[in-house]
Amino acid sequence: MDPDIVLTVSAVANALDALEVSWAVGGSVASTLYGEPRATNDIDIVAALRQPHVDALLATLRPAFYADTLTVRAAVMTHDSFNLIDERTFLKVDVFVPPDGPMGRGQLDRRRRRNLGDALSICVLGPEDTVLQKLRWFRLGGEVSERQWRDIVAVLRLSQPFDETYLRDTAEAASLGPLLVRAMSDARGQSSS
Repeated sequence: MDPDIVLTVSAVANALDALEVSWAVGGSVASTLYGEPRATNDIDIVAALRQPHVDALLATLRPAFYADTLTVRAAVMTHDSFNLIDERTFLKVDVFVPPDGPMGRGQLDRRRRRNLGDALSICVLGPEDTVLQKLRWFRLGGEVSERQWRDIVAVLRLSQPFDETYLRDTAEAASLGPLLVRAMSDARGQSSS
């Protein structure tokens, strides 16, 4: 894994852990850990932040990170996302504040520990939630991103076993069922090649 990614994730993880905030890495870093390695320019983190955490989080991360305090406060209040910019590595961290419920904070209950580099163990969204997250982004992007699709298929193909019932039920509830069926078919086709 790129040492800059390890440095950036480590700093944010340590800050969240110090505040006892549940968190997990998602996005391309998670799909790389479960699937096939690829380069990425940003890091996605799901974090169960509340308003009382904001000042302490930003105080811990500054001056190494840039973040707009008002944007962070608004994102935490509305369960949206905000960006942190690591001024040492120039990597962007997209922090998603999930709502309560199974597709929100419930993903943090299903997180897993994975090694990121030689010396860092991190929390990562489970492979099921990584696939669901990627399917959502694929749909929002007009279903044209070959990179997102390859990530989805690779996680499905390489991260067995996973909770297929949860994955199918949640995909159906999120209107992603047909995309999941197609991705699972592609994953089966690639594994038999």
